[in-house]
Amino acid sequence: KVDGINHCLDVYRKILSTGTFMYGKGGKCEDNFEVHLACRSGYSICSYAEKSLRPDSTFALDTCSPFDLHEELQYDADTGMCTIGANGAINLK
Repeated sequence: KVDGINHCLDVYRKILSTGTFMYGKGGKCEDNFEVHLACRSGYSICSYAEKSLRPDSTFALDTCSPFDLHEELQYDADTGMCTIGANGAINLK
């Protein structure tokens, strides 16, 4: 059994430790994405941004204002995905 929120914190820590990472086959177009994640104070004052690496793509996603991870990180037990933001707006890959 997966402990959802601890699993998500582990995922977040791994992403945060590298600062920038890439993942492939994301979204409907199965693009490769570059992601930047940073926090200035533990798990608060955080920001997240990702963009498609496909040359002709303009897709980009980011947070509009800094956020507190403890308030925004959620685990969706139905999909097994960790998300940030209202209604699971950003999936952590």
